[in-house]
Amino acid sequence: MLPGHEHKSGAELAGQDCESAQHGTIRMTSMMHDMEEGTVMKAKQVTGAVFNMIFRLVLSIIIILVVYRLAMYSYHLGYMVFADVAKEAEPGRDITIAVDTEDSTMDVAKTLENRGLIDDARVFFLQEMLSEYRGKIQPGVYTLNTSMTAEKMLAEMAANAPSDDEESEDAQTTDTENTNASDDVSDGVSDAAEDTPAATDTQSAESHSEDVQ
Repeated sequence: MLPGHEHKSGAELAGQDCESAQHGTIRMTSMMHDMEEGTVMKAKQVTGAVFNMIFRLVLSIIIILVVYRLAMYSYHLGYMVFADVAKEAEPGRDITIAVDTEDSTMDVAKTLENRGLIDDARVFFLQEMLSEYRGKIQPGVYTLNTSMTAEKMLAEMAANAPSDDEESEDAQTTDTENTNASDDVSDGVSDAAEDTPAATDTQSAESHSEDVQ
């Protein structure tokens, strides 16, 4: 082969080698880019999984704490309601309170709490609801003691409440009075109805007599 031709072939080979190197570099760059994208995606997935796990863990801890607090509060409230412990030991302190006619049970409970006779108005309210004195607190002025339990205070403030038998008798008396009043009204209406035709007949007879004369 001619020398020039051999030289040309060498240049072509060199160009091909250069192109191959360029293609290799491009493929390597592409592979590295793909690897970087894959690494980023995996990192995002791992980060998302970790964040999700942390969120679930924190949420579980919050739920457990809320349930625990509610359980402890319920236990404490139940103990206070049914234990019926006095505010102070004997001899305690005498405190005078006034209960108005318009006062509700919660109003009375708040008065007792404000005067230092009980610790919690809500506990006293529940104790009254569950006791035999429910709805029987009477208006008046009472001298209570800090060594008295809620039941003793309720008994003191409901001492003048009418008994169930008296309430039943009062209800029967009221019903009887209403029935008698209704009967009287009915009798009056009947009498008026009976008297009306007679009066009308008398007036007609008198009018007829005047016409004849």
